[in-house]
Order: sequence, then structure tokens, then C-alpha cells
Amino acid sequence: MSCVLLRKEALMRQKLFPITLALLCILLGSCEQKVQRPERPTHEKITSSAMEDGEIGTGTVPGEYIFHSVNDVLLKYHIPTGTVSTVCQDPFCTHDPYQSSCQFAVDWTGMSAIGNTLYYRVEIDGQVHLRSYNGDNMKVEEIRTSNGMIGSPFAYDYYLYFWEKLPTGVEEEFDYTYYRLDTQSGALETIDCGHASARIYDIEADRIVWRWGNEYFSTDLDGNDEDIYVMNFSRPYGKYTFRWDWSAEEKCIQALYRKDHSTGEEIVVSDEKLDWFYFYGDKILYFKQVDNPEIWYSDEYGTSYDTLGGNVYVMNLDGSDKHLLCHVDDCPIMGMSSHQNNQLCSGDWVGILTWCVYDGGVWESDMLIVNVVTGEYRYIKYNPCE
Repeated sequence: MSCVLLRKEALMRQKLFPITLALLCILLGSCEQKVQRPERPTHEKITSSAMEDGEIGTGTVPGEYIFHSVNDVLLKYHIPTGTVSTVCQDPFCTHDPYQSSCQFAVDWTGMSAIGNTLYYRVEIDGQVHLRSYNGDNMKVEEIRTSNGMIGSPFAYDYYLYFWEKLPTGVEEEFDYTYYRLDTQSGALETIDCGHASARIYDIEADRIVWRWGNEYFSTDLDGNDEDIYVMNFSRPYGKYTFRWDWSAEEKCIQALYRKDHSTGEEIVVSDEKLDWFYFYGDKILYFKQVDNPEIWYSDEYGTSYDTLGGNVYVMNLDGSDKHLLCHVDDCPIMGMSSHQNNQLCSGDWVGILTWCVYDGGVWESDMLIVNVVTGEYRYIKYNPCE
């Protein structure tokens, strides 16, 4: 009987040894002295019904996150759960770009998301890196490294647009190259807008808006078909140009008009007093000032008022179907990101920045995320002082 027991014990040790070895490998990190390269982040293709003639797409890919940077601290807001966390998960990191070497110290102009993947620019040890961060598995991948400068990345559909500036060897002279990255295949190609040193200002309605010195112009997504882009109380959008009457005294829009490029017909979109408005596909999100604003913050330096009352409105591009999209109590709305209009967006969800006060400081870390189609919302708060 004892021999049988000894034999069973030996067999048990043989079975347990591989399991014990595997656990040791996990605890120690790896049995081999080799670092595995992260997989290239991909975005799930979501097939939607074809847009009808004249309709305008948003250029955003649906995902579960909206990314934002507050004082160069990169945050990710998880829409399904209504929670927010820092992208950097190092428990010993202060996330302070001036007092730490945080690899996620990212300025808000140097980032853009496609689905659940964020593409961002960061400078480390004198080099500029364009990287990707997968919000699901938290993997980071190097996209491009430059000894010069990489411009702000702009996402549109499944493509990422950015420029690189390199010295030519001649003092004060640089070469600019404009790139388009297919984030599905990893293919990188160049485009040419025809103006050296121009910079991408925005991408909307299948058009790239460029800034060249003090001038603006637009092209198609390949850098061709140049057209003027005037922003003097007006804004081209798709096949229309919108203009508005602004009251400097009341600090609001008195009326909003839309002109059709092909017919020349102009209509009144809104004759209400609007605080501001933003395009999103075939919709216009807008805010109206309330008659009796409430105090939302007051200290020895002054008093600030909640002038919008926590209301978000929506209408079609022709002004039809005006309605309240959502109302949130005690939500002092600050506004949306007018630059890179699809930066704080994910599918039908749009991020709206709100004012907040934590530990005596005024921050932009709270966010109201609204579904443009259904009106469902998440009011997500984050204390940067904790």
C-alpha cells in the first residue's frame, strides 16, 4: 500500500511541476530574456447604412472611450460605466510633466482617437514620438520617432493625419512632409496640400482645413481641390456656408443663416439667441443662455455664473427639429472643443467640457458625454487633486 501511495505522490509532483514553473514565469515576467512587441492596435469595422446624397458624416469611429488631457495628464472616460481614470497606471507616478518622466504627459493638442485607440504625440529625451494606446488592453505601440517635430495628429474615419518637420541643414530652413496612416492596415502614405509649412487646422465634412500663416484654405482628403475657407463670422461646412450675426454687447449669436453653394439660396436656420453652436455630421449642437443664471462659483476674486443652465440642444442643418437634447442639474457647461471638432467624440457620443472646482482650483476635468441621437448622457466627474 505504501508503494502505491509513493507512486501516486510522484505522479502528482510531475503534474504540479509544469504548473509551478508557469506561475514562476508569470511572477518573474518571462522565462526568456526577450521583450514581446505589442500587437498593432486595430479598430473593429462597423458597417453602417450608406449615406444618402448630401448627407455629412462625422468622421468618427464608435468606441467605448473619450480621451482628454487636463494639465497634460491624460484621462480616459469610459462611456458604458460612466467612470474616468488616468491612462498612466503607475502607482508611483505623479503624472506631472515637469517633475516626472511620465510617458503619458500629453498636451490636449497632441492627441486624437479612433475607436478605442488613442494616437498621441510625446517628447522623451529630445525625440518626438507618435504612439498609439489601446484603451482596452492598455498596450502602447511606437508609430513614428522623429529627431525633428511631429505635428498634431488628426483622426478622420480610420485614418490618422499628421505632419513632420525636419531641418534641412540650412539655418532656419525645414522640410515639411504630410502623412496619412491607414490604422487598419498600417500603410503610411504622403499627401501634398501644395503649400510648404501649412498645418492641418481641422478635418470635417470630408475636407481638410489648413492654416498657412494667417490664411486658411481647405482641400479634399488627398490634399487636392483647394478652396478658400473664411472664418469671419462664417464657416463653410459641406456644401453650405453658415454665417451669423454676433452681438458683442450681449455676447451671443442673434441669428444663424445657411447658404447653399450650388443654388445660392440662403435660409434662416435660427433666430434664437445662441451662446454657441457646433456641427456634428448632419446635426447642430447648440447652447442657449438662460434668463436668470445662477452662481456656480464665487470667491474673493469674483463670481462666476452658470449661464447655460445645464441644457444641451440639437437641430438639423436646416434648423428643423429643434429640441432639448438633455438637461443636467448643477452642470455648469463650458463648451465643446471647437478645434479638432471630432477629438471629444466617439460614434454618436459627444463630450462636452464642464467647469468644476476642486481644492480651491478651477479645472476642466469634468465632462458631460451625450448621445446625439438618443439624448442619453453620462455626467462624469474627476478630481485632479486626489
